[in-house]
Amino acid sequence: MRKNIGLSCIIGIFGLIAAANAQSASPSAASMQFDGTYAFVSSTKVNETWRDYSNREHPCGYPAKGGLLLIIANGHARHTGARGREFEGTVGPQGELTMRASEPEGRHGGLPPGDERIFSGSVDGTGMLHARLITYGCNWDTIWRKEAK
Repeated sequence: MRKNIGLSCIIGIFGLIAAANAQSASPSAASMQFDGTYAFVSSTKVNETWRDYSNREHPCGYPAKGGLLLIIANGHARHTGARGREFEGTVGPQGELTMRASEPEGRHGGLPPGDERIFSGSVDGTGMLHARLITYGCNWDTIWRKEAK
């Protein structure tokens, strides 16, 4: 009886290892369908002004005008913004996109260290990516188009 229990435990352990390996497999073909380089198309301000911690109103700047690429590879998205800010995130199997960037320590640019920017949106089956850039005060809706291979 003890021999059967020991053998069952060993089989169970190997079964768990196999299941764990199956779960950590490479990205699915569903998320890889969005892989490619996306060229910036346009950007629109969502709000014209924002208020700081002292309740002073400030105008929102103008969004980037182009030349910026967004790259998706194996479900991982990355983009370098107009001011060198590095955005990184993921693209899910349905095209859902989330990327984040934080203000690096020592480079304040008028913002507190750790200030976070978020890109949130989706890629559709035609290769159009629609996302909202959310910052401390100003927000923009952006459009990107997948470049042909």
